[in-house]
Amino acid sequence: DLGVQAGQAGRAEQFAFGRFRIAPLTATADLGGSGTSVLIELARLCGMDIIGRVGIQGSQLDVYLVPVVDGASLDRTMPCMTSESSLIGGTFHLNGELYASGSTDAVASALKGWLTATAENGVIRRSIFFARVLSLLNLTEIYRGHFPDLRTQGIEFQRSVARAEIRDGNILLPEWSLVGPTFWMGSRGEIDLATQQIDFTIMVSPFR
Repeated sequence: DLGVQAGQAGRAEQFAFGRFRIAPLTATADLGGSGTSVLIELARLCGMDIIGRVGIQGSQLDVYLVPVVDGASLDRTMPCMTSESSLIGGTFHLNGELYASGSTDAVASALKGWLTATAENGVIRRSIFFARVLSLLNLTEIYRGHFPDLRTQGIEFQRSVARAEIRDGNILLPEWSLVGPTFWMGSRGEIDLATQQIDFTIMVSPFR
């Protein structure tokens, strides 16, 4: 609740939904006769800035969001966005657009759009996802006989690029790559947002 009148800007210390918190939030609301239109001038979620607009008419929502992320910190974003308490350092850039139209209780499953993310000069120190990948793949040749310890040594990477398409509540990743000093990792797959299930095909190639 921003507590604004028609055509006025509203500011809120925070806005929470589920386990996520948006802070700060700056928006302008236009209270029309048939519905409400909210122009989001700034919404910061997990260290990422987002702009866009939201249309509200009864129980129906029309949402359009654009991330504005240039050189943000993975150290802050990853633990916030994931429930696995990841420790992944580096900087990243994110662009794309997200939109949805539907009832308030089904708008997440109607989400569509695309995202492109690039991360640079980072290290993965703790991640359930990568720990499971390493438990399935024989990377001893890559690390010269020593299996990487994500709690101490970590996995250094120079660049990571991911391209995602969002359709009907699913994140489809036709392309994702991770380049480190001694290896290349590529993947494609999908993430079901409702069940949080991941289905990936992963390829690894050592640099020798």
